Amino acid sequence: MDKNEELPKLVSEDALDRDLELPAFPLSSNGKESPDSAEPIADAITLSLQDLLPDSEGDVVLENSLGSLIILEGAEVAEQGILQDAHVTDSGQDVSGMAYARFMDGTTLYYDPENTVEFA
Repeated sequence: MDKNEELPKLVSEDALDRDLELPAFPLSSNGKESPDSAEPIADAITLSLQDLLPDSEGDVVLENSLGSLIILEGAEVAEQGILQDAHVTDSGQDVSGMAYARFMDGTTLYYDPENTVEFA
């Protein structure tokens, strides 16, 4: 197999032509550690509750395909857990089985339970 075929298709042709070294991405799904590293990954995304734009029912679905640590500031959590019941948001997303945090202002954040979200 040619080395160019092994690289992700998201890499530009310019990067392939120049033989640039690509950064290593963490392999863990919770964003805390790479399986071969004992050191925490420094990449964290910090948001405030005001950054979130809920739908008409107060639901927000956080999609974190990078596996980064998410820190949500200024949020007083009223309840959190794993959603056991079937639920589809007003925007049509099925959030059944997702982790959730309901805040004092009525907003509910849904996220993949494999991702790490901290509330500060």
